[in-house]
Parts: sequence; C-alpha cells; structure tokens
Amino acid sequence: MPVVEGLVWDDENEEEVWHHGLEPSDVASVFEAGHALFKNKRHRRGFFQVVGKDAQGRYLTVIIQPTRDRTLWRVVTGWPSSTGEITKAKQQGIR
Repeated sequence: MPVVEGLVWDDENEEEVWHHGLEPSDVASVFEAGHALFKNKRHRRGFFQVVGKDAQGRYLTVIIQPTRDRTLWRVVTGWPSSTGEITKAKQQGIR
C-alpha cells in the first residue's frame, strides 16, 4: 500500500471537493488520523479510496492518484462517505 506523505492540490481538485461541500483542509485532516485505504473501482479516476474521519468527526471518502513523487498523491475528489463506505472502514478498524 502507498505511503501518503503529502497531497497535491490545484484549482481543479479544490473546486471538485468544494462541489461536495468540503474544504481541502477537511480532506487533509482525514490523512492525519487513522484511515482505511482501498483500491478504487475499476475504470474510475484515481487509484485508491481513502475513508476516514476529518477533524470534525465526519467520515469522508477521498479518491487519490499517484504523482511522480511516490509519497505525494493528487486528490481527485472527495465526499461525505456513504453508509457502505463507513462500514468498510469500520471493518478495517477505523472508528
């Protein structure tokens, strides 16, 4: 599984998360706490789904894709997690 040491932001992905009612800081806070990492669905943008809680205690799902730097990942999008996504994260020990 990848090591995520930093997130890459640009106008496109910032606008995408804002469209889902999130701020980049909300998304970043998911990576500061425990989170579950899953391969994203086939034929979807981004390689991994990350599910965890933000600083406000909300479960968020974030889609990331690799950059040339193996420790920096570009956020594709993010949204408040569905019940199914929360269940998957809890099965991985995320509370």
